[in-house]
Amino acid sequence: MTDKTKADVIEIYDAAKDKKEQITLMVKMGFGTRAQIINALHEAGRAMEFKTSGRKAKPQNDKTPEPEEDKKQPDRLPMPQDVKQLLIDQLEGIDASIKELEEIIQGKEIEKRKLEALYQHIVECVSY
Repeated sequence: MTDKTKADVIEIYDAAKDKKEQITLMVKMGFGTRAQIINALHEAGRAMEFKTSGRKAKPQNDKTPEPEEDKKQPDRLPMPQDVKQLLIDQLEGIDASIKELEEIIQGKEIEKRKLEALYQHIVECVSY
């Protein structure tokens, strides 16, 4: 993982509301494996509540290690800062929408329990 990628991971992690979910999303976005992302965050003094898997990497069948430059993905270009900020803003908006929906769901569950209690009470009254 390059220093630029580590800086991007730290920036995105810091902006996230749900840190665990953000790590999962960064893995899906191709920033690296979960262990690589957590290690990068640990190096920066962040995400200490998350532990790495503790598993060691599999040996590469006696291959000589490739230089870091050869491992770069040619199809992944650096992301402009304004695009990153737009994506971070979208993540925050999505997070806010999720929290809003969770509040609505909690309200509906409370309303459901009240109606169920009322229903049960009416059934008991009619049964006498």
